[in-house]
Parts: sequence; structure tokens; C-alpha cells
Amino acid sequence: LRIDPKDIDVPPYYPDTPIIRELLSRHYDNISTMDMEVNNLLQDLEDAGESDNTIIFFYSDHGTGLPRHKRWLFDTGVKVPLIIHIPELYKDLYPTKPGSEINRLVSFIDLAPTVLKLANAKIPSNMQGNAFLGKELIQKPKYVHIARGRMDERYDMQRGVRTKDYKYLRYYEPNKPFIQFMNTPESGPLMSELRMAAKTGKLSSEVKQLLASVKPKESLFNLNDDPFELNDLAKNSDYKDQLDKLREVHDQWMKTVLDVGLIPEAIIRDWEKSKNKPIYKILREDSSFYDDLLMMSNCNNEKVLLNGLDNPNEAVRYWAAIGLYNLDRIVNDNAIPILQRKLQEDSIINVSIAAGRALLKIGFKKQNIITKLAEGLSSKNEWTRLQTALVIDDFSFAALNLEKKSKELIKNDPNKYVVRVLNHALNELNGTKKKVR
Repeated sequence: LRIDPKDIDVPPYYPDTPIIRELLSRHYDNISTMDMEVNNLLQDLEDAGESDNTIIFFYSDHGTGLPRHKRWLFDTGVKVPLIIHIPELYKDLYPTKPGSEINRLVSFIDLAPTVLKLANAKIPSNMQGNAFLGKELIQKPKYVHIARGRMDERYDMQRGVRTKDYKYLRYYEPNKPFIQFMNTPESGPLMSELRMAAKTGKLSSEVKQLLASVKPKESLFNLNDDPFELNDLAKNSDYKDQLDKLREVHDQWMKTVLDVGLIPEAIIRDWEKSKNKPIYKILREDSSFYDDLLMMSNCNNEKVLLNGLDNPNEAVRYWAAIGLYNLDRIVNDNAIPILQRKLQEDSIINVSIAAGRALLKIGFKKQNIITKLAEGLSSKNEWTRLQTALVIDDFSFAALNLEKKSKELIKNDPNKYVVRVLNHALNELNGTKKKVR
């Protein structure tokens, strides 16, 4: 190692162990290696006689491939390096003195319009993002919108809004832990250290936050005072105005772009197949249900959610069922027969499975749930099978009663994510440590 592990500053959200220090040292070593590779590329440009004629963009695609970095909406995951070199030939494009840092919010969706602007090409009207280099730029944006969806075999829909000073996060599935079990990262040494520290109880409050079994519905962070985003201000009355403002900015953005993340993947695929159109075109031809969809996805009113179970749109009905599952209290007795009806009678199996999830949470253990989940495992839609597998993984009653069917799919299902989830479910059920692809 080029970097001595003893010289590493371990972030507060990791346990300070020798293995963690070694892993972080190796990460910094990899950065050094990358720098040498980039130097070779720059030399290739020089040798080709193109260095004085080339604008260079240097950036990473996400945070480090470590817990709380890659796939996370904290700045450790979404604040990435961006360095741009403009040769003197194009000095009329300099936004400031060379070597300077520009304090401007930039998003990945800004890259395409920026390149078109530099090339004096027309930017299509339907292209999102704003050019940040070139002539006649618009006013600097106040917000950057960030998103997280399915991560390999696990869903955990999150959205966020970042200003220069604050970060707002919306957790659409708060009953899921911050770190769900995923086949690939769990096999890594850093996750092993985190899990071991949790078992021994040697966790700081910051690490405990990372390993929490549930999430809040929303969070707010002051990035100037709290760059690691450890002090959630969402319930601090002093920040209510800021919270309300960014919550509204988020909701308006969702409506403006018609964020398809609210539509379950299985339903998206069924719509695309039946209508023979991509989901974005489908939504832009008929988005009449979207306000109901957004409202239902963040609703805490049990009566509204129960009414939503009869919405004509299946994506809205799905979120009504998930909303009942997400409630931080036990639903009233009158909700059970309504959920049972949706379990057995809804024309869309994904709604039925979501209703089954809500029923299992409140301790309703009946054969009709197992029957519906078995139907889900037999679906031709691979994402319906994954939705079903995730329910089985969360409830041992389902895993126990569908163990035989799950074993068959572990051997034969072509979707590796279905295999991974069912394998984890049976490992948890039986205390085994079987591994799959």
C-alpha cells in the first residue's frame, strides 16, 4: 500500500478497525493508480497533436463503491469530482480564471446540453438539464434533484433535492432498513466488518444510524454545519420553513418530469408490452392518474389509503396497499377485510401481492396469502416474481410455506435477482449460508 492505514481518517459512519483502515488505504491507492492512467490518456492526446484542441471533462459516475457511498443519496454518493480543462484556443469560453473552483450546482443531466452548447449545436427542447459552459447561459440553478431506485435485487425508492446549503430526502419505503441484504456487497470485507461490529455491539451512534432497521419518511440536513449528514433536522421546528419549501420543490419536480419510479417495475413492463410503447410515452399520453399516485405514495391517512385501493389505476392501488404497509401503527380492524378482498379479487397480481404484504405485517397468516404468493412466483413477468420473492424474504411464514417452490426457482429461475432473494430467505429460515450467483 502506498498510503499508510495509520494515516487514514476513518469517516464517523464506519467502525474504526484495522480492516476498515486497510480498505480505505487501498481505495486511495486506486485513486493514485487512476491518476496515472489519466496521465497516460493525456499523453496520448499530446502525442496525437490534439491536446491544444480538446476540451476535457473528468468526473466519476457515483461515489465510492462502499456502503453509504455508491447508490446512496448522501453527498458521499452523489457529490462527485468534476474537473474541466479548456485549452487556451477556446479561452473565450472560460467561465473564470483557469485553476479556479466554481461554486455552482451541476447535475449529470447538465452534461449533454453543455457539450451541445460548446459545439454551437441546437439543444432539443425536450432535453432536461442546463448548460453550464458556453455563451448566453441561463441563471444558475437553485436545486439539483437526485434519485435512487432498484439496486440489483432490492428496491428502495428514494428521491432528494439539494441546494448549496441543504439536502432534502424523501424515503418512499421507510420500513426497509438503510442497508438491505444484497448478494454482491455483503460478500465484501467492509460489509463483513459492519455486520461483525453490529453483532459485538461495538457501534458508535453514527454507525448505528447506518445500520438502522427502518428509515424516517423524510430527512433534512444542513450541509454547511453537517457535511456527513448525520443530524436530521426534519423534526426540528427551527427548520420547518426550509423543510416545507424543499418538500414542495420535490413534489413539483416529480409532477413536472412524471417520475416513473413510482410505477412498480412489473407494472411498467406489462404496460409497455400491452401498449407497445415505452413508459415515458405512455405517461405523456395519459398522466391523469399521476397526482393520485404521488399523493398515495406519501400518504399517512388510513382512510384515504383504503379508498385508494379501489382507484381505477393499478399503480395507484399498489401504492395504497404499500402505504398501509408503511404506516407506523397497526391498521384498524375494518382494514383487514378490505385488504383481503384486494388480495383475492384485484385484477392485477402486483396489487394483490402488495395487499398480502400489508396483511402479513399485521400478523394475518392465512393460506390465501400463500396461494397468491405462489401464483406470483409462477408469473411470466420476472419482476412480479422478484416482488413476490421480496415478500417471502421479509416474512418467515411465507418462506416456510413456500420453501419447496423457492428451492425450485433458486435452481431454475433465469433472473439472478429472484434467485438471490429466495436464497437469502431460505438461509434466514434455515440458518444456512448457501451462496448463489
